[in-house]
Amino acid sequence: MVEINTSDRERSTDEVSEKKNKRTNLIKRTKLSDLDDKWVNRTDEFFLNIYGEIEVNRINSKGPTTLFLTPLKLRTNVEYAFQFSCDVWIEDFFALTRSDAFMMFLILSDNLIIQNGSQKMLGSKIDKQIFVSANMENLTSGKWKHIELNVKTKTEGALLDVALHISGDGHLKYKNLTLVAINPKEEINNWVVL
Repeated sequence: MVEINTSDRERSTDEVSEKKNKRTNLIKRTKLSDLDDKWVNRTDEFFLNIYGEIEVNRINSKGPTTLFLTPLKLRTNVEYAFQFSCDVWIEDFFALTRSDAFMMFLILSDNLIIQNGSQKMLGSKIDKQIFVSANMENLTSGKWKHIELNVKTKTEGALLDVALHISGDGHLKYKNLTLVAINPKEEINNWVVL
């Protein structure tokens, strides 16, 4: 679990904008061991390919799979804002089954790893979740797309997690995962509110 540095939130909007490129990425560097040790790989189907990209390729799947990244501990009664960005590639948009969600944001009550048969879940209780749609983000088959999402939340001492997700069949790749704290008062029109 990562404790976030709130110094960006306490600065003025101008200072935060100037320091945007110097912010700390709250998602730890991706190494093969991260998929085993630091992140929770629900069905062990996400893997690192030879290019260092996180990849999942599913055929005839019976349920969803998720890669839960390192959760961030949030303090009670504090408004938080984050900017998540990554590059996503989808082999065939129309081959996605069950749902076109490729990512989700979660508020968890704890960071327990729950084992249910062959599946692992992060958190004994999901308080809130939002799925990110491939259709809404205009993903195109066979092309990389840069995604930037701004998330805002105020919770009761819970955990925030970003999770890579696929509900059914499909082939996706992710790279350049970044999560940085931003000023919640920043004027942004497209907040994802948890």
